[in-house]
Amino acid sequence: MNSRDYKPNYGGGHFHVYNRGVNKLPIFLDDQDYQNFLYRARVLLGKVPPPKRTAKGGIRLRVLPHGLVEVLAFCLMPNHFHFLMKQNDVNGVMMLMHRLCTSYTKYFNKKYGRVGHVFQDVFKSKDITEDAYLTQLTGYIHLNPKKAFNWKYSSLSVYLGTSNDNMVTSEIFMKMHQISKSNYKAFLTKYYNPEILNAADLVYEE
Repeated sequence: MNSRDYKPNYGGGHFHVYNRGVNKLPIFLDDQDYQNFLYRARVLLGKVPPPKRTAKGGIRLRVLPHGLVEVLAFCLMPNHFHFLMKQNDVNGVMMLMHRLCTSYTKYFNKKYGRVGHVFQDVFKSKDITEDAYLTQLTGYIHLNPKKAFNWKYSSLSVYLGTSNDNMVTSEIFMKMHQISKSNYKAFLTKYYNPEILNAADLVYEE
């Protein structure tokens, strides 16, 4: 497994995508920030209608081509985020992350009266080439919070079948690895084994 940062530039691959705040500072300070980041992601992916422009301005986002990227799992933490993505076309992940982080930075700086970078750098990514690694990575992402089963800002509830989110394509993962929503919690509590993951990829923990 290559632990170096690998910018995805081919279609059909799976990628662990992550980033954190500059100087490890928080990038989400309240519920509105978390929800705003996810809202912008959903707009870019075409999962919700883009907001209408008004005379006073508002959000301006160019929606990505349909099906360019699929989100398999995610978790937002106070000073970082994780995504597991399937890239269906060349540079889809790069396009999504550039637009999402740029748009969110403008929102964050305006809201808190600041200037400059919000994120530490351009996003980081790992190319996932092994099925066993992909399975365990969903566990790492979902268990990032200390109280993971009560954390609102991840796709864990989708995997457990307790909520719906059209941004998350959990069925791809479930079918590929023969894990159902009824036994995903058992997988996390009994069979999740982070030793399978490359230690260099276990980044930005709470």
